[in-house]
Amino acid sequence: MLFRSEGHLIYIVSPSKTNVDEATQKGYVYIPIYIEPHGTNPISEFKLYRQYLSIYKLINPDMVISMTIKPDVYSGLACRRLGVPYITVVNGIGDAIYNRGILSRK
Repeated sequence: MLFRSEGHLIYIVSPSKTNVDEATQKGYVYIPIYIEPHGTNPISEFKLYRQYLSIYKLINPDMVISMTIKPDVYSGLACRRLGVPYITVVNGIGDAIYNRGILSRK
């Protein structure tokens, strides 16, 4: 990977342990984080933002690349507050469109 060849340490901040063993064998650092995938409780969502904020304060990243909507939003807010450049990857329109409920009403 380009970043590694440039001498950067790569952190993986994720709730999923899928492929973590393979990633750590390649020299990446795994940091677990708790995300409620379908949660909408404002207190829980604020705690997620605070998790990202404290992780980024600790590791002081040069750049953050996030994937999926919750990390895109809360990680992006934490990066913005800390002045860390970030890139977000939006995978799809998700539950807000497909599930019936207050979020999907027009």
